[in-house]
Amino acid sequence: MIQVYPNPTINQVNIKQSKELSIFEINVYDINGKMVSNFKIINNQISLASHASGLYYVKFNTNKGIITKKIILK
Repeated sequence: MIQVYPNPTINQVNIKQSKELSIFEINVYDINGKMVSNFKIINNQISLASHASGLYYVKFNTNKGIITKKIILK
């Protein structure tokens, strides 16, 4: 299980994951499906400050497969 908060957010997203889940990579996609960011998880946070307001899909590549969450950036 992965939780992302706050949602909606202004720029910073916190990530909380269950203990049995390992996140290898995080990809952020815009509403059109174009990848706009790629992260390795550091301190359980990612910054979306350089992106325009809107809806984004965050895909987490994990040891249990790909988990997708929606993020609204104000």
